[in-house]
Amino acid sequence: MFTQYIFVHDKVRPEVLDPTDFTFYQNKNNCNTSVSIEFSAQDLCSTYTEVQQVPAVAGNLAIERVKLNGAELPSWLTVTPSHALNGDNKGTNSWVVTGTGDASQLPIGDHKLTVIVRDDCGNLSLEKKIPFSIKDTNGIAPICYHGLSTDLMKDPDTGEGAMAIWATDFKASDVQDCNAKTVGVKENIPDNQYYVVKDSGADGIADGVWDSHDGLNEAGIPTSPQTSVIFDCDDAKVTQVAVRLYTKDALGNWAWCETYAIVTDARKVCPSAAASAAIGGAITTENKESVEGVEVALSGHSSVTKMTGRDGEFGFSGVTLGYDYSVTPHLDKNPLNGVSTFDLVLITKDIMGVQPLNIPYKLIAADVNNSRSVTTLDLIQLRN
Repeated sequence: MFTQYIFVHDKVRPEVLDPTDFTFYQNKNNCNTSVSIEFSAQDLCSTYTEVQQVPAVAGNLAIERVKLNGAELPSWLTVTPSHALNGDNKGTNSWVVTGTGDASQLPIGDHKLTVIVRDDCGNLSLEKKIPFSIKDTNGIAPICYHGLSTDLMKDPDTGEGAMAIWATDFKASDVQDCNAKTVGVKENIPDNQYYVVKDSGADGIADGVWDSHDGLNEAGIPTSPQTSVIFDCDDAKVTQVAVRLYTKDALGNWAWCETYAIVTDARKVCPSAAASAAIGGAITTENKESVEGVEVALSGHSSVTKMTGRDGEFGFSGVTLGYDYSVTPHLDKNPLNGVSTFDLVLITKDIMGVQPLNIPYKLIAADVNNSRSVTTLDLIQLRN
């Protein structure tokens, strides 16, 4: 009887495949970060596992070495399946590294695992660096007082009513952040990292809309952060002004809460508003039918233009008393509306003095060339 030995030689290295990008986010409550990093490898021998081992299994590779940032893998990180070959139970050539580290173990920034795998023939793969990042992209929102009140005082430099309020005046209590002042250290957000913005509006008066007029970018973040805000007489007109209190951490993450300020002028340092009135009326035909779309211009101390609505009405509010004003309506469309040959007869009778046009509406309509009088020239132009 003869014994035949079959030797299968394999000198080809296994290969750790390129992993996907991994990004993990720090827990804002405890400053810890949990990671789960998956990777896999392949080997030529895996196609012939029935020759290598009995019974045949799907995977034939094992972890030889895993390092974190160049050092031995810490105990709080676990590789599954485990490092060593385990008889015929070798898995599927895929692994996952999991664990949770604190801010000192997994600080904000870029990290890497270094992996080497081994096949059944003792061939080692080349080192594969698996990069991953730890990030913190969220700020900690401050805690606002539910409104503050302030009264204006006379500014000695400008003589105008004003009051400066610090951002921290709106702060109800401190808040902690893992990256407040120093990255990786949980501490209170410093007072000098609180900022305040008031609703200013396009014309300097609060309009209830947060936008670029309030010094904010598209993300709602101040473009020129200020640690204080000045309320003035325009704010006293609105009385209650919306306010945002912001915090910014050491990584540049912003967050905010919203509150308000009640601004008063008990000392009467703001100029009194001039007495005003309103001018209004309605445009109708001689039959009392409302005329829509008439352009009505107010001129004098103020210049404003309004259009009449379906009811023919117009109005101008806030008109300062003590000045002269003129109201001029204008409508120049559909010139032939209601015009017929009978109008030629009526205009002729008016020119001859037989039947005068004694109604203003009719005189305006008959003055075709707008000469301020009714003549035969109007007849000629109307025929054309």
